[in-house]
Amino acid sequence: MAKNDTPSREAISVPTRVVVSLMRLAHGMPYCEICEHFNMGRPGARLSPQRGPAEKKEEQRLRRVIANRESACKTSLRRKALHADLEKKVAELKTENENLKKEKYLWTEKYQTLLEK
Repeated sequence: MAKNDTPSREAISVPTRVVVSLMRLAHGMPYCEICEHFNMGRPGARLSPQRGPAEKKEEQRLRRVIANRESACKTSLRRKALHADLEKKVAELKTENENLKKEKYLWTEKYQTLLEK
């Protein structure tokens, strides 16, 4: 196949997510197991030595998208951890409340028996 016969990226119509994933794999960028996406590394990291202005803009957009996904993932994990802590606290407080009600009932009974004497 001649060099001119190869289809461009636009002609193939590959989803951006796939292109980004392949770019990250090719450049050895780490993969986030939790978010199921690739970490861009430091913000100024370059993916290729020579790029045009359109490629730079697309790369910056993809970098923002990935940073937003990572941030959303971290926020989601924090929210889940907070929710679990609050559920645990609710269970502890319910138990404490029940114990205090029982103790109050016992003291009330004891008081009533003393009044009757």
